[in-house]
This record gives sequence, C-alpha cells and structure tokens, in this order.
Amino acid sequence: MSAVFRGWWVVAGVFVMLTVTAGLAFYGLPVYLRALTVEQGFSVSAVSGATAVFFLVSGLTGLPVAAWLARHDPRPLVAVGAVACGLALVLLGRVTQVWQVYAAYVVFGAGFAAASLVPGTTLITRWFNRRRSVALSIGSTGLSFGGVAITPAVAGLVERDG
Repeated sequence: MSAVFRGWWVVAGVFVMLTVTAGLAFYGLPVYLRALTVEQGFSVSAVSGATAVFFLVSGLTGLPVAAWLARHDPRPLVAVGAVACGLALVLLGRVTQVWQVYAAYVVFGAGFAAASLVPGTTLITRWFNRRRSVALSIGSTGLSFGGVAITPAVAGLVERDG
C-alpha cells in the first residue's frame, strides 16, 4: 500500500483555509453590514462603501503579498493574515462609529489577501507538477464551500449573539 502524496494534505489544508477565510470574510461581509445597520443604527448607505474598501484593500494588498511569497515560505504570512482577520472581526463587534467600520474592513481586506487565494494557490503550485490543475481546482473549491458552510453559521451566530 502506497502512502498518500503529502501534497494532497496541502490541498486539504488550503481547502480548509479558503473555506474559513471566504466564509468569514468574502461571503460574511453582508452579514456584518446588516448587523451594523440593525444594531448600531448606521444607514446602509453610510456603511455599504466598506465592502468596496475591503475589496480594494484586498486587491492592492495582493500585489505585495505575491511578491513576498515569491521569496518566502507562505506559512508566516498566512498566520499574520489569519490574525488580522480575527482582529477585524473583534473590531467589528466593538464599532460605535461609521469610520470604525471602514477601519475594520481595511484590516479585514489586508488579512484576507494574506490568508486566502494567493498564498493558497502558491502553496499548491509548489507541491504539484503533475495534476496541478486538479489540485488547484480542489483547493480553490474551498472558496465556494465557505459561502455554503461557514456563512450560514456566521449569520446564525450574529442573529443569536449580535
């Protein structure tokens, strides 16, 4: 019996990483904005631009992330990105003014860039020469799975706990 190629464990890890980051960040954004409009009384128009800020920061941060990944091990960067995403979630739970929503989404966008697709695909491509497209497809499916598996749980928690 042959051992499983370790690269497939990397694919599984990337799948989980993308499931969590996409479920909490990418697909969770509307859940948080809805809660902020209901619980803090912010107008939809006042806070909806925070989503655009998230994507702008994420895209712009992706450039130095990619450059850094070309020379270094992705794991420390992913850890920093995960901490930034966690910090952003804590900050979102404590906002009292609209500008704080935007600040939290800046941190969230940068963390998402450092802990999602760019490092995930970099990890997979470093492990695979053959069957790379299959490995990338499986790992990247975590993005969509996050919207199905994580976001409803987030919505339930926000509904229950605020």
